[in-house]
Amino acid sequence: MQTALGQLPGRRKPRLGDVIVFIWPKDRSKDFIKRVIAVEGETIEIRNRLVFVNGHPRDDPRATWGIGVARRRRQLRALHRAARSRVCHGRQS
Repeated sequence: MQTALGQLPGRRKPRLGDVIVFIWPKDRSKDFIKRVIAVEGETIEIRNRLVFVNGHPRDDPRATWGIGVARRRRQLRALHRAARSRVCHGRQS
């Protein structure tokens, strides 16, 4: 039976919020520990230290990128206000 690299047979596909542990490719004595923020078919983008999934900001308190939760929340509120303003003024993008 052939399996995908790093996937154990009989296991389910990763879901949003799952924690994944794998070997760091540059130093096989260390592990990467990461949380799933998007699943197959979704697009991830980092803009101004904020995580966007499919073009929408992901409001996840664990994804701070070193800027702090309060600052990240202020940035998200500003993005939401700007998006509402574009829709209200007929400039929907």
